Amino acid sequence: MAWSRVGGIVFHVVLAIASAKFVAAQVSAEAALAVHDLALQIDPNCSVASPAKAGRCIIKNCRTQMERCIGDHDCRSTLGCELKKHGKMQCTSDFENQIYFDLMYCMFNEHDCMNTEDCFDPYQMCRAVDQVTPMPQYRGQALTKEVARGLLMRGTNRGDWMVAMGKSPAFDCFECQYFYWGYNPDRTMYYHADYKIQKSNGGIRWLSIANSVSSEWNNTAGRYSLIFPNDDGLYRKDDWRMLAADEVRNPAQWLVMYYCGGVPGVADAYEGAVVLTPDGQAPSDPKAKAIIDAVFAKGNMTLKCVTDNSNCTGHPQPPSA
Repeated sequence: MAWSRVGGIVFHVVLAIASAKFVAAQVSAEAALAVHDLALQIDPNCSVASPAKAGRCIIKNCRTQMERCIGDHDCRSTLGCELKKHGKMQCTSDFENQIYFDLMYCMFNEHDCMNTEDCFDPYQMCRAVDQVTPMPQYRGQALTKEVARGLLMRGTNRGDWMVAMGKSPAFDCFECQYFYWGYNPDRTMYYHADYKIQKSNGGIRWLSIANSVSSEWNNTAGRYSLIFPNDDGLYRKDDWRMLAADEVRNPAQWLVMYYCGGVPGVADAYEGAVVLTPDGQAPSDPKAKAIIDAVFAKGNMTLKCVTDNSNCTGHPQPPSA
């Protein structure tokens, strides 16, 4: 999913190029405020690019991508909507497309036009490990990497899960979220997700998160480092932790996962937590519910939604197992 806080700056620069009247000193007050908003989240010793400097970087390096965006209705609409609605995620849900992603990739992945990649801590929102702790044991034995991977994969080469409940309204509460954890041919791990978006006009669209590289975090069982080289045009890094799992049935019928991370190129950080089940229905067993409630209470987290998985017709095919 594209990260919409960049829309104010990008929109003004794109319009300026379209009218061939760009002057660095004339970047709008909205763009300046957007840069200030970014600066508030970053190490004070980090020199965030001014609107003028960011504009010059974009013009120098991404003119072709901007001209394509100007000429494309959906890409242009994404940027205009973001400015008008002050960065609401509904804008990208309605309009974003590959042309928009290519523009994001050029500005904030290939070229650090906001000058934030080296000074923004992508893990700044992550909760302390002693508060949100990867489960240390499974069925009375110390959790090993092999057992943890087996839980994720559900005993196969690809574990198929759906989000039943979630913590973050921004990320965890979409309808019909399919999560896939699997093995690449070289036995490295991948994470893939498909989810359903409700558009403002009453239509729907399916979005995907793919191309991640996953490995154990510092060799810790049940904790994973995920790298997304190009997630809708942006590079991001995640920390995922397995907090609890079904210890009664085999394969497990539910998991609790916490995640946190960030997108250095646009100085955005986030966190969330999900309860995963094979069919997207929340666990009904009282003991399972008690374990899940205890995990969230220990982490001082609250479940904000039970996802609507009642109509998932037309969902994308899962990745090859």
